Amino acid sequence: MSASSGLLELGNGAFGKVFRVIETDGTECAIKCQTIDINTTDRDKNIIKREFEILTLCKNCPQIIGIIEMFYEDIGNKRHIYFKTLRMGCNLHQILKSDQVLTNDHIIRFFRQIVEAVKYLHSIGIVHRDLKPSNILVNSDCTTKLCDFGASTRIKKGTIFAEISLFPGDYVMVYCPERGIWKDAGIKGKNRDNTYTIQYYKSKKIEMNVTVDRIRYYQRYTTITHCSPEQYFLELEYVTGEKNDIYSLGVILASLYPIYLESETESEPQKWYRENLFPLNKSNEHMYTNMLIKMYGFENISTLIEDESRKEEIRINALAVEKLDVRNYILATKRVIPPIMMEIIVSSMEFKPELRPTVEQILTMVDSIT
Repeated sequence: MSASSGLLELGNGAFGKVFRVIETDGTECAIKCQTIDINTTDRDKNIIKREFEILTLCKNCPQIIGIIEMFYEDIGNKRHIYFKTLRMGCNLHQILKSDQVLTNDHIIRFFRQIVEAVKYLHSIGIVHRDLKPSNILVNSDCTTKLCDFGASTRIKKGTIFAEISLFPGDYVMVYCPERGIWKDAGIKGKNRDNTYTIQYYKSKKIEMNVTVDRIRYYQRYTTITHCSPEQYFLELEYVTGEKNDIYSLGVILASLYPIYLESETESEPQKWYRENLFPLNKSNEHMYTNMLIKMYGFENISTLIEDESRKEEIRINALAVEKLDVRNYILATKRVIPPIMMEIIVSSMEFKPELRPTVEQILTMVDSIT
């Protein structure tokens, strides 16, 4: 980083920090830094390798942030890995939290570019898995670029669910057919026949090889406020496919529209503000279950839960939850959304993944407006 100056931290997340740098020729760039132990597990190394490969694959898509170069430096027992990309003005989350007025034309332009980016990803067999406003970069001319592929993975094109990427050290649940139960286990490695060697304890350490259909992954990549019901409850196999990205698109689109407050007098200008469709944080994320029950009903949600004690706990909580569908849940937030955009949101947030539209179908609906 000696050829750069003006280092300024722009943000940080689960997969690293992002800095602004000014090159010696005056060009502004952004550098994402990820730090790992030099003797770290293969899992961390593979996540970084996977992000670099995906950024390289997407370098020709104008709606996705392009990678300029990747380099690293070792300091002590730490390796600092840097991804250099274009410098954008801000992210969409910052715009949503500002008092910047967004017209419907602004929203359509933003959303169409976001969908184009996701269309490109899905066309080459990649799902993002963490679509949210803070991962959408924006310039002053309203161009957007999708970023942060630390949670992304490859899938078989056209499948509802993705193949899981497992690394040594990952914690999973493994199905034991002889007992008819799922057990906590750890991944030791992948074998040439595409089975996985797993380890679990039963008075002593047990090691065996299993096929991927007997494994369920613990990790929920998508931020809770933008993840689908099946991804949130983690009860379906391979819950990280294309249709989870579609669900996140619906949540993002709804969040772009402001919430209007009632004026005290007719002459008073109408006040408004913006917030996520599901305004949650780590201290109250348990409320997301009730929000999902409100939109989809306990009967649907219960199909995602195999643990009977957890199902009963949620059933009792559901008795006090007012039942609305997705459309009425959104209308209750006092957002004013044009009909076609509302249809995109409602269809993208269908409970059953197979009923959600493809990115191509969403683009067709968006283009019918313009």
